[in-house]
Amino acid sequence: MALHYVNPAVAQNTEDKTLTTRVIIVRHGQSSYNIEGRIQGRCDNSVLTEKGRADASKVGEALKSLSFDAIYCSPLQRAKSTAEIIASCLEASPEVRDVDKLREIDLPLWEEMLRDEVKEKFAADYRCWKERPDKFHMLVPEPEGNREHYPVLALYEQAKAFWQEVLPRHQGKTIMVVAHNGINRCLLGTAVGIPPADYHSLQQSNCGISVLNFAGDLGEAVQLESMNLTSHMGEIFPKPRAGHRGCRLLLVRHGETQWNREKRFQGWNDIPLNETGRQQSQNAGEFLKDLQIDFAVTRPHVTPQGNSRNYSPASPASAAATV
Repeated sequence: MALHYVNPAVAQNTEDKTLTTRVIIVRHGQSSYNIEGRIQGRCDNSVLTEKGRADASKVGEALKSLSFDAIYCSPLQRAKSTAEIIASCLEASPEVRDVDKLREIDLPLWEEMLRDEVKEKFAADYRCWKERPDKFHMLVPEPEGNREHYPVLALYEQAKAFWQEVLPRHQGKTIMVVAHNGINRCLLGTAVGIPPADYHSLQQSNCGISVLNFAGDLGEAVQLESMNLTSHMGEIFPKPRAGHRGCRLLLVRHGETQWNREKRFQGWNDIPLNETGRQQSQNAGEFLKDLQIDFAVTRPHVTPQGNSRNYSPASPASAAATV
């Protein structure tokens, strides 16, 4: 997927800016606490499982031909180990640098508890965490009294501070970030303008890969090129999170047309696919062929219809419509 976000304050100056700084964000591999259903937070007792280590190697294999100016990771061992395994697979790797600004969300009252225990013991707080993460807070006991702590808001500030520190160092380069579910969501959110209230709208799977392209510093133009890719681990798409309800919507852009190649605005003009576009749509169909698709919808233009004809959903009952 690709999404452009432009800060309105600088919108008039970004049209001609090139998105030259690429950041590849990876969540750590499966950990022992992931398997046990424990909340990890900032505790450092959770380690990679064998699957977690194997999946980290698959990330390294997928990225091995890329040249990285820097690799940053969380100092927590589940993320640092993932980063070191990935780095060992690269054809040329810089030193892995662990930085505190990539630590996971701080949930001191819940750390190391089973998620089901938290739901039972802190039922109202857990509902707030899931439904209104920007309002969720904890009263953390300290020697001088209770401290009011807003975990998601604090993590958003931490993510902003990371971008402000790191992006100016690597203009026009490619860097990798290996961290955690929570901080990765906040890195993506602060980059493209997703607010803390929508913290849970982003999914970061173990060893999932996301890619951001920046035109400059935080607040300037940025492109979300892809998010939470898992195909390098043999999963066409990430598994839905536990408790997911509702449909899964796949958005597919049409293949290349001659006007795309000539960099002409197409708008409502009905331009057919060129040979590359037809091959791209066939590749997309091959990628999706084993996925059950219950319903497909497309525009009446010849270009998207040309794409949709190349898809072969696993379900013979799939229907297609034009709108």
